[in-house]
Amino acid sequence: MNQNHVILPLLREVRRVERLARHLAEPVDPAEAWVAFHTFTPESKDAPGWLDRLMAPATHRVRREPYGDVVRFERDGFFITGRVPFTGIALPDGGSVVAFRAMVRKDLAPVVLRFAAERLWAAHGWRFPEDLTHPMAFAAVLELAFAGDYQCRYRPTPGAAARETEGYLPLEAIAPPYWRDDNVQLRWGPKSLGFYSDRFGWF
Repeated sequence: MNQNHVILPLLREVRRVERLARHLAEPVDPAEAWVAFHTFTPESKDAPGWLDRLMAPATHRVRREPYGDVVRFERDGFFITGRVPFTGIALPDGGSVVAFRAMVRKDLAPVVLRFAAERLWAAHGWRFPEDLTHPMAFAAVLELAFAGDYQCRYRPTPGAAARETEGYLPLEAIAPPYWRDDNVQLRWGPKSLGFYSDRFGWF
């Protein structure tokens, strides 16, 4: 597998998302952010340079999953107190989707994840929101939202269904977290998708 063929388009999309995050003042209006993510096109400064092409295979690992090739990035492009965990997925139709941890910008991350899910669903022919309970679809959303954080392993509660335009899935932890009394849900709307807990809000 040509790793640069996977990594570099994802890195370009990460840079586009970072640029949008800097452009959209906090707290962002979800409707404004949704329009921005559909209309902001990549610029030349988003494109990976020669050093990226040289170093990408040594600094990033590509992991093949049923829903696409996954690459994780640690970036400090828009959050000044630390590096931001990003996850990118190269889709079977040639597209690229990325998202970042919601705790960085709780106002924007659910919009970014919903935007990524829209592309992800189209590439696989899934129905939204019904297929949020599909194991492969849910695993992809979990990966995009949490970048593999071992403390954030969930699954839909048995019997849960996703049918409405706006709603939530109750979740249970696969490995119990430290905060066992927390109520966690996957919530969605026309312009948002994210994991929400009674303890942390969007996380």
